[in-house]
Amino acid sequence: MEEGHLTTGAFFWLVGCFALFDELSIFRQVRWSLLWPGTALAVGIIGFAYDESRECVTGGVGWIDSLRSAQVVQHKIAALAIAFGGLVELLRPLGIAQQSAWRYVLPAASAVVGGLLLVHGAHGHCLVPAGTPAHGGALTSGLGHPASRVRLQHALMALVCFALAMTTVGRAHRWIDRRAAGMLWPLECLLLGTLLVAYRE
Repeated sequence: MEEGHLTTGAFFWLVGCFALFDELSIFRQVRWSLLWPGTALAVGIIGFAYDESRECVTGGVGWIDSLRSAQVVQHKIAALAIAFGGLVELLRPLGIAQQSAWRYVLPAASAVVGGLLLVHGAHGHCLVPAGTPAHGGALTSGLGHPASRVRLQHALMALVCFALAMTTVGRAHRWIDRRAAGMLWPLECLLLGTLLVAYRE
């Protein structure tokens, strides 16, 4: 599943860089306030639409059938949370979704992703097409990697997601200095992207 992690990690690098540029007012002619949430929306849509079974040596079983894996479903829920958070943050600079409640969508999305990472198992969900004699037509897990290392990587990413949620909530409530929070949460996105790119099973 490294291909998916590499792509997602690269997108999170972009989100972090664009948000940092926005906070630092670098190249003010560029509307970074639209680019970073647009990038988050894009990675969420791509993650949701991506057929993860294509990466399996057993061959793809299709997007719908891949949802028979609980881990794939968790990926799709996380992707939807990221996409929704990006969409709301994209609408806010446009004068839409201005009610105070919308400020909590991004922190909530971050917390949801963090929670999913904590319960997420190893990515041994390569799917075998129904009717394959060796497996009786069932899905297989095919675990063959150190589960403890996978859990540790998921836990680290979950901690970053929770930190991101706390930072964005703290910024909204002014528990954290807005300038400091504005610098911190893009760095957390960059750290999350680095963990995703470095992820190995």
